[in-house]
Amino acid sequence: MKTICLLSQPTDDTAPDVTKLSRRGSYILTIQVSEPLAVRFGGFNGGAAIPIEPGSLIYIGSALAKSGGGSLPWRLLRHASRTDLDNPHLIRMELLRCFATIGWGSSFGPPRPKTLHWHVDYLLDHPQAQLSHLLIIADPRRLEDALVTHLAAQDGVKPLAPGLGASDSNQTAHLLRSPASVDWWSVICQQIAAEFSLAFQ
Repeated sequence: MKTICLLSQPTDDTAPDVTKLSRRGSYILTIQVSEPLAVRFGGFNGGAAIPIEPGSLIYIGSALAKSGGGSLPWRLLRHASRTDLDNPHLIRMELLRCFATIGWGSSFGPPRPKTLHWHVDYLLDHPQAQLSHLLIIADPRRLEDALVTHLAAQDGVKPLAPGLGASDSNQTAHLLRSPASVDWWSVICQQIAAEFSLAFQ
């Protein structure tokens, strides 16, 4: 199973031009936690640490700006970086190769200095938390909340903490515990493609 899956709205072209994919869209991150952690997510939960057991988590987000830091490529590269610029997530280089292939640019350079802002930033900054898989949905529709609803209904998926990762949403949480199986991830990618009428690229 690919570590990076890319979906977009289908076209009538037999050989669609991937370089014209939208830079706006939604995404799902899979995060593997290798050791028990106690993470403070900024001011969430009064600043109290939340225990996280080893295993798999998923985070659902969106980046709907056409360019700049709010666009999909920049947001995903931000997630794949840490405040320790010498220790980015291993998937970052694969992301850069993917972006070059689909015309999103090849000159992003080294990670930019990162300030922790989103709830998920606080988890991804830990060396024991590794961003392992990405589902990129290059589609400007606002799908984030619908994706959370779909994923939260799956067996074995539950919020890490109510409201966590959902400060700009009406959903209960955007950071969820999930089964760690690669087969599960493959099935989820297929389900989402079918549910939202998307095509693999």
